[in-house]
Amino acid sequence: MRQNDTTRTGQAYEPLSRFRIASASRLDDALAVMSMRNPKVFSISSALGSGACEFVVNDSRFAQIGVTFLSYRRQVLVQAHEPTALNIVWTTTGKGLLKSGSHSFPVSTSHAAVAAPHQQYAFNYAEDTGRIAFVIGAGVLENYVTAALGLLPRGRLTLYPALDLSSGPGAVLACLMNFILSGLDRSDAILSNPGAAAGLQDAIAALLLKGHPHSQSLYFQSTARTAVPAVVRRVEEYLEAQATEAVSMADVAVIAGVGARALQATFRKHRGYSPQEFLKSVRLKEANERLRSGKSVRVIDVAYDCGFAKLSSFSADYARRFGELPSATLRRARGGSVAV
Repeated sequence: MRQNDTTRTGQAYEPLSRFRIASASRLDDALAVMSMRNPKVFSISSALGSGACEFVVNDSRFAQIGVTFLSYRRQVLVQAHEPTALNIVWTTTGKGLLKSGSHSFPVSTSHAAVAAPHQQYAFNYAEDTGRIAFVIGAGVLENYVTAALGLLPRGRLTLYPALDLSSGPGAVLACLMNFILSGLDRSDAILSNPGAAAGLQDAIAALLLKGHPHSQSLYFQSTARTAVPAVVRRVEEYLEAQATEAVSMADVAVIAGVGARALQATFRKHRGYSPQEFLKSVRLKEANERLRSGKSVRVIDVAYDCGFAKLSSFSADYARRFGELPSATLRRARGGSVAV
């Protein structure tokens, strides 16, 4: 990404400078600005107190994605309280740290943080840090999933919080987002064309969902996703509807109207996974939703209610998928201790 850029006049590069919407010279005034933009979502504090700062916020958008540049010119802690949009955040200067639960992830010119909606997280920015956020509106990624797969899997879509912008799909995404920033800085940008803007939005969604780990990555692992046979969709719909019940693969084969081996081979060819793996994925997402609600009493009850016969296997599979034990999810949702 751009770092320490300068303009032709030698001044520091400020992304989206023609979209300046607010500035402030004190931290409490900056908080007032942020509160007006996002009521009850953000809080801002600093170990240095609520004194002077050089707060700047520039804001634009294309399609259903907002693009914001923000700088405080001092060390600050920004806490988000269950925002409704997904944020991809990196810095143009300086560095920061994203804290989500018990995990921390770097935020810099080469490492972005992916802050999921409906979760609490905090950004700790060093002095003289300028940061960019691509704010992806609610439903954008889910709509892409539906268009790509022909169905919307149950369970909330969550993405891994750390994104390397220096290599792999992250580097491609960085080039695309930098191109969009440059386009927005131009008054004659192609982004003023609704069709072009929608296409770039789809490109961002594709790179995130096909190149970055998330809770529904399993659905995107197949390289042959065109012309998926109706039998595959039929079985997936049946397994989603019956996920919390006892399911026999022999019964699934009967419903599919093909032999068990043929069904396995068809899934492997067109989806890249087996019907059993699909069923486990659906059950794990259902368990995650129940645990995140905070209404469950015991992890073991959630496991059994979602179709898992062994608590130990459930816990191991859950940790591999979501990066924490089910008891940790429930404890965070309930804000205290929890029975296993």
